[in-house]
Amino acid sequence: MTSEQLIEKNNQLREQLSPANKAYYENLLLYLRTKSLSKNDQQVETLLLEILQDMLEAEAKGISSKDYFGKSPQAYADDMIKVLPNDFIEAFKLILITIGSFTFFGFFPVC
Repeated sequence: MTSEQLIEKNNQLREQLSPANKAYYENLLLYLRTKSLSKNDQQVETLLLEILQDMLEAEAKGISSKDYFGKSPQAYADDMIKVLPNDFIEAFKLILITIGSFTFFGFFPVC
């Protein structure tokens, strides 16, 4: 599956969560996506889908996300980010974008 397909499946499944679990998952999703910029997008989206499926299974058994994954979505996401390998191409793109932005705004200052 492509990253876009994984995101679409994720969006569909997310709607099945209870409001409390959905809020927990969305916090985790946002944090994981923003903190994993040097990781492979497809691996991150696959991980998010696996977490969502685990969350739905736990919810079906009456277990809340906080009880299943811990009280802090950020702490759980940090643990998951450590497991994902770095994607040097993504990191290189991020560095180029950063350098390009500084260069552009250096030549064309905002007044």
